[in-house]
Amino acid sequence: MAKVKKFLLDVLTKTILPSKSKVSVVSLKQLSPFLRLLTHEEFKTLLLPVMTKAMLRSPEIALSAVGSILASMSLDLSVYVSDLSKTFSTNLRSKDDNTREDAIEATLALGRQCSDQSAVESLLESIFGVLNGSEGKISLNTMKVSLLTAAGGLTESGVTGGGVANLAVVATKLYVKFLEVEAHEGTLVTALEMLANWAAKYSNQIPEQFISWFPKGMALKTTTSGVRSAYLVCLACSLHTNTLSSAVPLIPSLSKVVDNAVKQSAQVAIVSEAVHAAACLVKIAGVDLATEQSLAELLTLVVDTEKCMFYQEKFLAGAGAAALQSLTSLITTLLISHVDKVGSTPTPMLRSLAICMMSSVSSVRRHAGPHCPQIEFCQLWK
Repeated sequence: MAKVKKFLLDVLTKTILPSKSKVSVVSLKQLSPFLRLLTHEEFKTLLLPVMTKAMLRSPEIALSAVGSILASMSLDLSVYVSDLSKTFSTNLRSKDDNTREDAIEATLALGRQCSDQSAVESLLESIFGVLNGSEGKISLNTMKVSLLTAAGGLTESGVTGGGVANLAVVATKLYVKFLEVEAHEGTLVTALEMLANWAAKYSNQIPEQFISWFPKGMALKTTTSGVRSAYLVCLACSLHTNTLSSAVPLIPSLSKVVDNAVKQSAQVAIVSEAVHAAACLVKIAGVDLATEQSLAELLTLVVDTEKCMFYQEKFLAGAGAAALQSLTSLITTLLISHVDKVGSTPTPMLRSLAICMMSSVSSVRRHAGPHCPQIEFCQLWK
């Protein structure tokens, strides 16, 4: 076994990593059983120095191999983040599209092999350092998107338990700081989509930084309908039993979105924003009786299946995937938590839910499917 390991290590360090052309990822995956047997000493003294040298010389070639190798290892790589993070982060802003993609994969592979919270936090800070200009101002939005995507993908790191929630708070602070200065629509939407990944990890409350910035971000003159929808979807991802009470200060901002849609019910984009906001509000209504009573007008609107714009044919036909997913969440919450207000004939709601289940978009179907068994239809006619 020792001879086999030495031979394979020689292949990695003398042939694969220094290669002048990209090595097939499929071929590298065949080394997985061997890579899982490596010790920290072997990785640190034999593999890491060669990796570092190869990435400095030809990152466009070496990064894909490095990412594949890291993904196949069984070692906890937390202690090596300081050695690898700068190179990965720097190449996330490469002018070459393929190099940036390889850097994302390598960053995520490293994150999945880290169980230490401080290591992943260091990796996050390294990425945002580059994003904020530590290596020069970034003018290309594609570079920003790569950096944001890598940071968002670190939700799948090896950190567990309370450490994940702590990382979510750190990530939120970094993302909000970026949102405060960014103006490009596509980049903002990507940032909010990635922040939504972290928002789903909040444990007991939504961070104050997000609560404070949300109304401001929504109200900016430069904020488009697409960006507002992204803000609302991000908030929706953060809402669960333990975090609902911290979202109460956002009720006025959310209610304004719904009121705006009532006045412009023919605009599908505006109504889409409203369905996101309404889905959030009906969840927040479950905080306590006083909160529910303060939202009585909204609840009256969303259960009025004849007048509410969410259940009308025009909206259902023109709404995008994200809006239909929020509509599914809205209907499910109403039928489970507010069934006493729905009445005895919720046919338009059920029809809307069925349309979501039969959507041509797979993400909508996947979102709607698990919700339906939660609904106890027999309660609707009690």
